Amino acid sequence: LIGHDGLFRSDIGGAADTYGVFASFSAPDTKLENQAVLAAQAGESGSKIGLGYRGQEVLAAYAPITILGVTWALVAEMGVDQAFAPVYTLRMTALVIGAATAVLVIIISIIFISRALVRPIKSIMAFLEQIIQGNMQAELEGKYRAEFKVLSDGILQMFSEIKNKLAISQGILDGIAFPCVVLNSGGEIT
Repeated sequence: LIGHDGLFRSDIGGAADTYGVFASFSAPDTKLENQAVLAAQAGESGSKIGLGYRGQEVLAAYAPITILGVTWALVAEMGVDQAFAPVYTLRMTALVIGAATAVLVIIISIIFISRALVRPIKSIMAFLEQIIQGNMQAELEGKYRAEFKVLSDGILQMFSEIKNKLAISQGILDGIAFPCVVLNSGGEIT
């Protein structure tokens, strides 16, 4: 509590010897006239960051108090580091949670991509590799959705047509009773 003359009207806990009523009136040069006190003496209420009674940066809340026509400045100060410690803690917590969420989203995305894209492609590639190696009994395994369903159905239909044409050709060759050679248009044995 600060009077209109800038002298203390209450003791500050832990510093009453220097910043208190007795010390203030016995040494009037220990006036407190910072921005918060001047604003409160001017009738304003609020809070601001400025220099405190010990010269350090503080967050000060202030308001005027008028009793029986006498106006005093009520000022409460707290070190900026102490006042904003919860904000810094919250900011750090938010950063950690944000980073953890980002990592989790990346992991889930990798799992999804693996299941939705990589696995079907590997299965189709394995099926095609079996056909290339001459396994006409190969089967395309797995369940496919969306574009992979269209692709797998197209590959199976193409494979079925190839098997049908090979079966027809084999039937024709099996029906020929005498030895022969099949030539292409260039006269080469096919």
